[in-house]
Amino acid sequence: IESYRKNEKSLKLLNNSESFFAFPHGSPDISFCNYQIEIIESLGATKIFSAKKGINFDTGSSYMDRISLTSSDNSFINLWLLIIRSTLNSSLINIFR
Repeated sequence: IESYRKNEKSLKLLNNSESFFAFPHGSPDISFCNYQIEIIESLGATKIFSAKKGINFDTGSSYMDRISLTSSDNSFINLWLLIIRSTLNSSLINIFR
């Protein structure tokens, strides 16, 4: 909590600061849990990102998935392929649950 507040204070000095938080290498239910999300929300984060690859259909939610990009993802086609792959992976995971 102390680190979060210290970082938030420093970032607020920038004109384009946002109250976003990303769990680094954060896989839901492995690296963090709902309780930790609640703590981050209580500190004022408006968007919280996990490392779970997926499509965010509810853009109003404070909890979001993210797709990691690399230097090879430098074209429109590559970006769409990542999005399609993430969508298919999410669908397959839900089918086999």
